[in-house]
Amino acid sequence: KNEIDLKDQFTLLDVSSNALNGKYNSKIELVAQDLLKVIKVVPCLNGLCFIIKEYDCIAEKNTIKYKSKTAIYDQLRSIRFWQEGKKHITAIDALEQYHSLFEKVGIKFISNNPQIFSVFQGFKYIQLDEVNQIKIDQFLGLVKDTIASNDELIYSYLLNWFSFIVQNVGKKTETSIILQGLQGIGKNIFTNVLCELLAGYSSKNITDIDDFVGKFNTAFENKMLAIANEMKNFGDSRISNMDALKSINTESSFMINEKCIPKHEVENVVNIIMVTNNVFPLKIETSDRRYVVCKCSSTHRGDLAYFTNLCNSFDVDFYNNLFTFFMTRDISQFNPRDIPMTQAKKDIIRASISPVDDIIIRHFKSFRDGVNCYTVEQWKPQDMRLKNYQLAIKNICERVRKTSDGERKWITIKIQSEILDSKSIMSQYSGSIAILINEQNQR
Repeated sequence: KNEIDLKDQFTLLDVSSNALNGKYNSKIELVAQDLLKVIKVVPCLNGLCFIIKEYDCIAEKNTIKYKSKTAIYDQLRSIRFWQEGKKHITAIDALEQYHSLFEKVGIKFISNNPQIFSVFQGFKYIQLDEVNQIKIDQFLGLVKDTIASNDELIYSYLLNWFSFIVQNVGKKTETSIILQGLQGIGKNIFTNVLCELLAGYSSKNITDIDDFVGKFNTAFENKMLAIANEMKNFGDSRISNMDALKSINTESSFMINEKCIPKHEVENVVNIIMVTNNVFPLKIETSDRRYVVCKCSSTHRGDLAYFTNLCNSFDVDFYNNLFTFFMTRDISQFNPRDIPMTQAKKDIIRASISPVDDIIIRHFKSFRDGVNCYTVEQWKPQDMRLKNYQLAIKNICERVRKTSDGERKWITIKIQSEILDSKSIMSQYSGSIAILINEQNQR
C-alpha cells in the first residue's frame, strides 16, 4: 500500500539510506513506490502544497508537515541514486515522472475518501479492555481538587468535555475552558497530560495571541487541542481578540497563511484551553455560551513531594488507562454548549459589561421605580455621545410622557415592565447580566 502511514516508521531518511546502499537497482519505479509512502501533493489557492511525513521529536511520533515546492525539492535533490550519462538521477526525477500518483484532490482532518488526504491517522495510545482505576486516580484527584476546586459540576463538565473530543474525532465542542489560578498549582500538569494523549494533534504551549489571530496562524492547524498559556499580549486588545477567539470556536474552517508555503484552507477542529493568572484575561459578553471559567485551587501549591509522585506515575500504562477512561466514558447526555456558570465567570462578565449596562445595574432601583430623564443623562459616560447613550438605554428602558404646563414631555425613564419578571430577565438578558439584574431586583 503506497500511502502515508504515520504508524509505519518509514520516512525520507530510509529512502536516502536505500539510495546509499544501492537497493533500487536503477529502477525509478521502486523509488517512486517508496516516495509515495512519504509524500503527497495537493492543490492550494496559489500553487501546489506538498505533504511530507516526518518524525516529530517533541510528540515522539511521525507527523504531517506542509512544505513548499522549493523546500521539498531541496530535500529530494540531495538524494542521488545512479547516473545516466552526465545526469544524476535524484528523488525529484521519481516524483516528476510519477507525479499523478502523488496527487490528492484535497485535505481533510479525517476522511474515508481515498482521493482525499486524511491528516488524522489514529492516537498515540491504545484503548484497553478495561480501566485500571488505580493508575489514574491520582491524576483525576488533581482534576477534581485543583482544576475544578471540588466543584462536582465543573469536574464532570471537564471530563465530559475532553471525552467528547477523543470520542468525536474532527468535531468541535465549540466551547473553551479558562483555567484561572496562581502559578505552581498544577494547571500545566493537567494540560500537558491532555496534550500528550493527543500527541501530534495538540499544541501545549502557545504564549502569543498572534499565533492564534496573527498573519501566520499555524499554531492550531490540524490540532484537536491548543493550550493558550499566559499569552503575553492578549489584553492589549481584548475586544478584537475576543472576537477572533469566538471565530476560532465556531468557524468550520480557516485559511492558513504560512511563510514560504502556499495559502491553503483547512478544517477547524481545534478546542482551546486558556491558562492564566490574570483576573481579567479576556472580555466575556453577558450572553456568552462559549467559555467555561474555572477558578483553580491552590491546594497543592508548594507541595513538591505531591507533584513529584504524581508526575512519576505518568508512564505508558498510565496514558493507556487514562485514554481508555476518556474513550469509554458515557457522554450520551452531554451537551458541550450547556455550560456551567461559575463565580469566576460572573466576575469576568462584571468586568466586561458595557458602561451603560454598568449604569443600569448600579442604579437599578431608580430605573425600576422611574427616574428623571435629566438625571439619567447626567449618568452618561464622558466618552459616549448622547444619542448613542440614549439608544443603549432604550434597549432596556422606556420613557414615560406626562403633561406639564399644557405640553406633553418626556419626564421619567423606567425599566421595561415586561422584563422585571425573573424569567423574562433571563430570557432577554441571558448570562450574568441577568443574574446581576435579578440580584438588584430582589433587594
